[in-house]
Amino acid sequence: MPQKHEHIEWVDTVKGIAITAVVLCHISFTGGSELRPFLGNFWHVGVFFIVAGFFVKWEKLCRPFTFIKPKVTTLYLPATIIYSLAFLLHNTFVRCGWYPLGQSHPGNGQPFALLEANEVLAGILKSALCIPKGELVMGAMWFLYTLIYSFIILTILAWGIEKAVARRNWTGQKKTTLMLLVALCLQFGALLFTNIYGITIPRISTACTAVALICIGKMMFQELQCKFDNVLILLTALIIAIQCIVFDGGQITLASNRYHDMLQLDMGCASVLYIIAFLAKRFESSLIAKGFAFLGKESLYIMALHILGFFCCNTLLLHMGVYGSNSHSYYTYEINGSPLIVLAYLAFGLAVPVVIINIYRFAVKNVVKICKNKAA
Repeated sequence: MPQKHEHIEWVDTVKGIAITAVVLCHISFTGGSELRPFLGNFWHVGVFFIVAGFFVKWEKLCRPFTFIKPKVTTLYLPATIIYSLAFLLHNTFVRCGWYPLGQSHPGNGQPFALLEANEVLAGILKSALCIPKGELVMGAMWFLYTLIYSFIILTILAWGIEKAVARRNWTGQKKTTLMLLVALCLQFGALLFTNIYGITIPRISTACTAVALICIGKMMFQELQCKFDNVLILLTALIIAIQCIVFDGGQITLASNRYHDMLQLDMGCASVLYIIAFLAKRFESSLIAKGFAFLGKESLYIMALHILGFFCCNTLLLHMGVYGSNSHSYYTYEINGSPLIVLAYLAFGLAVPVVIINIYRFAVKNVVKICKNKAA
């Protein structure tokens, strides 16, 4: 997550493992749905929200303007720019075959078509308002917008609690405990109103679940000062995680965020986080852990752009003759049991976002350097 804090290697490793699971879950395994609960589904995105709670400080959190202001550059602008570019390139994606013209979008059922200029502008405006949808290549961007919504809800919640207990001289742990309880009630109510009564929209209930997960992370890391080294807690976490996997069936996801999955999402995500963190700390100095830590540092951009990497891989596999010209896909073509193709998609899904963001950083760095030289 794009928080301004000192990097903790094992936390980056946790994020790297989680983002790798996200990418793997978006690859179309034929007959491999039984792997999905292990790869993620109910936990892989939720882990990021819990980790975000590790570094949320109450002093800033209870002051909405102070808390939200830096999020404009770290979250809002990247989300707006990336999704706006997707709308601008929509017709290019159609013409190059990434969006099969006339076939239905798997998410909304609408047929893919070339956009008029006013539709592109409307899409950019929706991106600026944090309510875009419809671009297949941006299928995972719901995470970034949910993070923005959840931070807004969270800081308003903290501000209200700070005002309510101002005269009670409460400790930070008491405030965090109260915020967690309120967040869980908010999550329960939002899920009830969305899934049972249909009063609110799923986007709101998902954000409320994210708020609860952030509060869980804050409680674990800051208030309880969890060290992630207790074997008894590890065994308990394993039992909970296995229970969630057994009852998951590939259906429990934060994106769908159903009313009856609340316990599995909250307890399951926290349990899997503990397991991964336990292992990440044990093997922190290993080469594999450092590789995952590198991915963890870039996890925000991998989350946003890994489907673009899949589409690049689709094109390459078509040109190599692995698939026919009539092949179509959701994110990736069906794998048909080939581990090499799985590795190819995984490599593209992880590498393309990293390459893109580093090219962008290099360009910005040099533009800034040129401007400074001219000013001097």
